[in-house]
Amino acid sequence: EACAALAALPENWDSYGAKPIAAEVIQAARGFLGSLWVVPRSDGEVQIEFAIPGMDVEIYVNKGGVRGALLWSTQGAKET
Repeated sequence: EACAALAALPENWDSYGAKPIAAEVIQAARGFLGSLWVVPRSDGEVQIEFAIPGMDVEIYVNKGGVRGALLWSTQGAKET
């Protein structure tokens, strides 16, 4: 798991004086990763969706990699 690898990084892991990654930061990353939705698209692509405070994000992935993304503000948006 990528987060476990981050937790194992020692002081100076990049040889430029990098600090170890704090446990709280790793926990926040795990929480974010758990909020990702990966859904199939009818065109054979995959769509990754997630929300952060004030913004919704969609990332479109095809066999060549990421082909695009859509970001929009939810500030002031009203649900109907």
